[in-house]
Amino acid sequence: MSKWQKLRESIFGSPTKPTEVKKTAVAVLGLVEQTYGIYQVPTFRNMVTTFWDDPLIKEAITIFAEQVVSTGIYLTSNPKYTLKLNGKTALEVIEEWCDDNNLDVKLLEIAVELRAFGNSLWRITNDGFVKIPIEAVWRAVKIADDIPLQVKYNIQLVPLYNMKIIPWEEFIHFRVNVTGYKAPFGMGVLYSLLRKPVDSVGMVAPSIYDIRLAMRNSLHEGFRKFSFGNELWVFEGMSNEDFSSEKIGEKIAKMSSTGNRIATNAKGQIHLAVPQRTQSYDEFIKQMRDEFFMSLADPSLKLGLEQGFTKATSVTANEMYKFKVATMRRTIKQQLEDFFKEILDKLGYDGKEAGIKLNFGPEEAPKYDIKDIFTAVKWGVITKNEARQLLANYQKWDITGEIEGGDKPIEETKLKAGSPVGISPSDKTVED
Repeated sequence: MSKWQKLRESIFGSPTKPTEVKKTAVAVLGLVEQTYGIYQVPTFRNMVTTFWDDPLIKEAITIFAEQVVSTGIYLTSNPKYTLKLNGKTALEVIEEWCDDNNLDVKLLEIAVELRAFGNSLWRITNDGFVKIPIEAVWRAVKIADDIPLQVKYNIQLVPLYNMKIIPWEEFIHFRVNVTGYKAPFGMGVLYSLLRKPVDSVGMVAPSIYDIRLAMRNSLHEGFRKFSFGNELWVFEGMSNEDFSSEKIGEKIAKMSSTGNRIATNAKGQIHLAVPQRTQSYDEFIKQMRDEFFMSLADPSLKLGLEQGFTKATSVTANEMYKFKVATMRRTIKQQLEDFFKEILDKLGYDGKEAGIKLNFGPEEAPKYDIKDIFTAVKWGVITKNEARQLLANYQKWDITGEIEGGDKPIEETKLKAGSPVGISPSDKTVED
C-alpha cells in the first residue's frame, strides 16, 4: 500500500466492499391504499372548474402547453428496418394512425391536462384514440392483492359515470410528478393551488387559491363601497318642519349618482366616507400576488406587469422555462413511443426494431443547389428525370413529366487531356 493510499484511508476511512443488490419477490404494499384505492383530493372536477373559472390560471397553463406543441411533430424510424406488411412499412403504419386520429391536435389537450392536472387518460375504442374526461376519474383500484397500485392499477370513474372500472390494458395514462402516497396519480399546478395545508398543531391554513378569491371578493366589495363614498348631508339650522316639508331627505336619496340640484336657504355641508390607505395591506396584497404567480411558474405573466424582469433575469427565467417545456415533451414522447411499439407488435412488426421516434419541431427539409443537381447528372449520380423532379420539388421549376432516355445515367466523364490533378467537376467534359 502506497503512502498516499494510507493517508487517504486515514482521513476518509477504508473503502468497503460494494453490496450486491439482489432481486426480491416481496411486494411493498400500503394496506390502506391497497384496500380502498388512491383517491384524488382535491377532485379532478374541482380542478377543472377552477381551470375554466380563472382566466389567469387558464392562460398560464394554456400558454405552456402551446409552447410544448407549437413546433409540431414528425416521426422517424430505423432506416435499416425495411419490413413491409400489406405494402406498408412500420413508419407508414404509424404515420397513418397519427393522421387518422388527429394526433397533432390532441397533443395540445394532453399537454394542457398534464400541466394543469398532472394526468391525462386516453382509450383506444372503435372511434379511435379517445380521451377519458379527467373530471370523470375517481380513483385507482387494485388489480390483485399482490400487485402494488403503483405498478399496475385499474381506473374507476365517479358515480356520475356509473362508477365504471376501466381495466389496466384498456387505457393509456400520461402523468407527471408522480411521487409519494398519491402515486400512481401525477400532480399538476392546480393540485397545490387548491390544497389546504395543516400546520404542526393541526390548524388548517387556507389554500393559495382561497386567499386569491378572498382578495378578489374584498377588492370588489371595497370598490362598490368606496368608489362613490357614503355621503352625509348636514343642513345646519334647518328646522325639522322645513326639512320634512321640503322633502330634503327624500330628494337626496333619489338623486342620481351623476348629480342633481337641490336648493335651500339653510347652511349645508357634505361629508364623504372614504377609507385611508394602509401600507401594510398593500404589502400583503403584493406578497399574495407574487406567491400566486410563482405557483403558476410562468415568467411570461410577470413580463406583463409593471414590475417585470431585468434583461438578465428575463434571459435566465426563459432558459429555466425551456427545461420545463423539454421535460414535458420527453414525458409525452416516451409514452407515445411505447404505445407505437404495442401497435406494431400486434400487427406483426417488431416494434422495438422499427424504432419509431416522435420528434418535436419542424421536420428539416433537404436543400438542393441547382449547380449541385447539374453536377450530379454529369457524374452519373442521378438521372436526368430524377434531376427534373428535384428541380420541380425544391427549386419550384415549372416542369412536369419525364424526357425520353432520362432514366439512364450519363456515361462516365473523361478528363480533358492535360487536365491538372484536382480539377473541379464543373471543369470536366461529358460525352453524350
